[in-house]
Amino acid sequence: MSVFVLQHAVMARNSFKRLYSSALPEASERTTFVLAASLSLHLLLHCWVPINHMIVSIPMLDVPAIVLFTAGVLFLLAATFSLDHFELFGLRQAFLGNNKHASFKSSGLYKYARHPIMTGFFITMWSTSHLTRGHLLFASFMSVYILLAVKFLEEPDLRRELGPKYD
Repeated sequence: MSVFVLQHAVMARNSFKRLYSSALPEASERTTFVLAASLSLHLLLHCWVPINHMIVSIPMLDVPAIVLFTAGVLFLLAATFSLDHFELFGLRQAFLGNNKHASFKSSGLYKYARHPIMTGFFITMWSTSHLTRGHLLFASFMSVYILLAVKFLEEPDLRRELGPKYD
């Protein structure tokens, strides 16, 4: 999990982006970030060792947990459709040869939630009726990371970059 967190925390910072741009084409920065994120997630999933000790199991909540999980996935997907997928994955920048940032979005789910993709992740991570130690470890670690990264890294960067229109 540390590799995934470090990759995200380091590569998403403006100081890293400036360093990257001094060595490689700036237009490839987002695509490289997405590739590194995918590789770090693959490593996390490949190396994951399940900790199957059951903490709590409430079978009568299976259906509501599945419905809530599905709602979280759909919420997350809907949030991505408020954005330009080609830009989100860095393909537009790579093919057009520029690294212009997308305009600030306040439509779709972004009108109602400041970070709807993260909200979708929270819903999916915690939607379970069978909580194992491994699930608790993963969901807790990722939740703490998301909360800290948004508060101390992403929000300040967005305020510096966008100014008053972000607030």
